[in-house]
Parts: sequence; C-alpha cells; structure tokens
Amino acid sequence: MTGLRVLEEADGLVAVDKPAGLLVIPGRNPDGGPSAREILEAQLKRGVFVVHRLDRDTTGVLLFALTPEAHRAASMAFEGGQVQKRYLALAQGVLSEPRAVDIPLAPARRGRMRPARPSEDAKSSKTLLTPVETFARATLVQASPLDRTHASDSRAPAGNRASAPRGSPIWPG
Repeated sequence: MTGLRVLEEADGLVAVDKPAGLLVIPGRNPDGGPSAREILEAQLKRGVFVVHRLDRDTTGVLLFALTPEAHRAASMAFEGGQVQKRYLALAQGVLSEPRAVDIPLAPARRGRMRPARPSEDAKSSKTLLTPVETFARATLVQASPLDRTHASDSRAPAGNRASAPRGSPIWPG
C-alpha cells in the first residue's frame, strides 16, 4: 500500500480512510505487512498517535493525533462519550423499524469479544440499529453504539439473523 487517503488534518489530528484488511496497530499482523499507523507515519514523515482502532476487516474513518496533547484530548473525548460513532452494516433479513439491541459480550481469544453465556461476567453492549435501506433478504442498517462495548462490533452478532452482520468472518451469514 502506498498511502492512506487523508480526509482532514486540523488541530493536531489527522482523519484517514482506512481500507478493509489493514490493522491499525503495528506488530499484530501475522502476514507481516505494515499497519495503518506505520503507513501514515511513512506518508507524513513523522510519528503519529493512534486515537482509536477499527477492526482489521472494517472500513471507515480512523483518527490519529500528531502531538501528545492532541492525543490526550481526543482520547479523553472518546473515553468520555463525547464522540458519536456510526457504522453501516448489511444485516441478514428485513428490519423494518429501529431496534435497540443489548447482547452482553465476554472476552474471547486474541482480544476478540463474543456473546456471553448466561452464567458469565460480561460487558453490556447496547446498540441502536436503524434501517437505512431494505432489500429482498437483507437490510442496510446504521448501527449507533449506546455504550463503549457495542454489538455493532463486527465480531458480535446483533441479536438474531435479522440483524447479524452479513458475511462476517466470525459470524458468517
């Protein structure tokens, strides 16, 4: 990969368009390829700080900081719930109206999350699913997390086949 598309650079922050298949953090790629951080550092010819992550197979806007001060401010905004996240996903089945989903998640292997069993300690994962467009056997939904751990995470289904991410490598559809 030659570089990442920079969407915006302002106030010590850089927003980039992260493609699918790219890890954000260095040293975790079993294929040995570069991470988004390494690519951006080479592109900008300076160090950057990761503000948040997106899963390897998730595309979207990824935020980096150029200074420790910008990193701290942006990280605190994420931590304090001041950042609104929205995801688009193609869900199996037809969802005709907004639906709140709460599937407790438990740790799985390699830092992943999975739906918790009834007896397990788990984190709440509340997500609002809003239909955007309906097709014959699927619905394009906007998933808006309502807490820090959320079922719109591509690794956790959203409650049933009518709202599970389609084609997820973990939750095939």
